[in-house]
Amino acid sequence: MKTIIYLFLVHYFTIRALAETNEITEKNETKLFDENADIEKPPKLNIKYYYESHCPYCRNFETDHFKQIIEKLHDYLDIQTYPYGNVNRLHLPNNTFEYACQHGPEECYGNKLHACALDVIKNHTAALLFNNCLMDISQENKGSDDKAADKCASNMGYDSNVIKECALGEKGSELFNYYGEETSKHKIRGVPKIWINGSKYERSHDVMGDICKYFLNPIPPCENYDSTKNDEENDK
Repeated sequence: MKTIIYLFLVHYFTIRALAETNEITEKNETKLFDENADIEKPPKLNIKYYYESHCPYCRNFETDHFKQIIEKLHDYLDIQTYPYGNVNRLHLPNNTFEYACQHGPEECYGNKLHACALDVIKNHTAALLFNNCLMDISQENKGSDDKAADKCASNMGYDSNVIKECALGEKGSELFNYYGEETSKHKIRGVPKIWINGSKYERSHDVMGDICKYFLNPIPPCENYDSTKNDEENDK
């Protein structure tokens, strides 16, 4: 009888010891995984981009630089865009506002299309690419109008009517006023303007190359980036 009890106790404590060892190992593996995850995922770089829809300089920037930045670096950037620009805002007695955009009423509507796209299209990267499409230099007239919205929506699989209805309605005006308030916080005059991690960025001919330099540990899209090749493509 004593032998049976002895064997039972040996078996019990052996199983308990193994269980505790496995628990410690799992905790260590989890901790190691979390630490590696922190190392592999650097903090996102914050980009604030201020622009207006019919500005020729903004359209060139969107075509030559911004699309590439969105497509290649979106996983590593926190991009916030402000479609407003150089607008004179008059506060009326009935607590409403009257806006005069730099390039006329068509630009105010274009800015609202951009603001509504950011609100309607829930995938933020897709919304940025949609607005980039609106401003592409290949768009007729000055882009960022109903025709451009229909074309971009058709190519990307969205319903442009929802975005246009927003831009024509009260929601579009609310969003436009919001982006105006945000733009005024930095006293933005003259666009395009870019801020990176809270500091004003002076644009060069190689914006993507400049952004890549902000990462102390090279990120995959920047490791094989060739600024010379990028210059050649922009010169075409």
